[in-house]
Amino acid sequence: MPNDGAYASPPYEHVPFPAHFDVTQATDIASAMGKSVGLFKDDVSDPWCREETLPVTSLQLSAVVERVSDLVIIVDEDCAICYLNPAVTGILGYDPAELVGTNWLNLVHPEDVTATHVALCRSELANDDLPIECRAKHRDGMWRYLETRTASLPSSAHVPRMSIIARDVTDTKLMQERQTRLLLEATINGQEEERERICLDIHDGVCQTLATAFQYLETVELDASQNLVQLERLRTAQELVRQGMRQAREIVASLRSARLDALGLIAALRHDVRDLAERTGIMATFEADAIRLPGSMETALYRVIHEALNNIIKHAHATRVAATLRQQRDELKIVVQDDGVGFPVDRGLRAADGRGIGLISMRRRTELLLGKFEVSSTPGKGSSICITVPLHGPTKVG
Repeated sequence: MPNDGAYASPPYEHVPFPAHFDVTQATDIASAMGKSVGLFKDDVSDPWCREETLPVTSLQLSAVVERVSDLVIIVDEDCAICYLNPAVTGILGYDPAELVGTNWLNLVHPEDVTATHVALCRSELANDDLPIECRAKHRDGMWRYLETRTASLPSSAHVPRMSIIARDVTDTKLMQERQTRLLLEATINGQEEERERICLDIHDGVCQTLATAFQYLETVELDASQNLVQLERLRTAQELVRQGMRQAREIVASLRSARLDALGLIAALRHDVRDLAERTGIMATFEADAIRLPGSMETALYRVIHEALNNIIKHAHATRVAATLRQQRDELKIVVQDDGVGFPVDRGLRAADGRGIGLISMRRRTELLLGKFEVSSTPGKGSSICITVPLHGPTKVG
């Protein structure tokens, strides 16, 4: 073509190329895997259309699945694994051939099995692919957090199959948990600072005022020694002031435990249980693993257990109390039991009396630690409180 202005190509504008996407059932490898393939077709109504079609073959589709970073799993109606893509090696540490034929639910954390199975059934019945989160066991024994979506696949040879697309969100989850722990620590520290302020207000205000009032009463007693009626009233007032001072000091001690700060959770609780036995005559025992936890966690747990012991003293009418604190791998389990009168648990958790407020406070503090708070009780047969909290990082013995 001559290279002159008369035959120069005009500048072309970018024009979107209209197309639509048809999905058809695959007939070869992809069908055996329960997949579908697509055909990109030109829109025949457009003047720029072409006649030929551009098929995406099952081999090409398989190549894409083999290379994606998300985990692709295909299971049958019994959750037996029919196929995994190579991403399983990077996410869970297994070679795909190791897991084919095994049950997918065997890799799922026991606490997540029910939700995972329900999601599979829901997708099969209603074609619902809402994402759910589950933990799956890595080859090294650790749990990985996966965000999964499930979908029903076209049946092959009348064998129902389901696809599971799983994305590893462990790093995101750990970051969220770290942020939660930092928020928890800030919350607990803020609560403790407020407690310390209240302690100082009570000690420097209420206690000093009561002490001064007691001194004035002693002075008045000397002047009223001739009047027996006045003398008796003054002595009653003195005793009431003594009780007020004693109660104020007990409140200060409960708000801020010097032993907790100096010796740690285990030593402070051991002293409290021994003191409970001496003051009330209740046969009380305490058993614990010798561990030290982060300060904010020890403080929160001390508040929960101390409240449980106070509830027993005030309401249970118990003769025996047993408290245990045990580390179980990455969890801490605390149980406080008594043989008291018991109570209806549902009513107790709703009650506005001292027991109800105490139980609600214990449950909220446990939830702040991302833990579980369980109460079991039968009227006339005692009560049991079980607290389970996750441990983040190593614990120290001592």
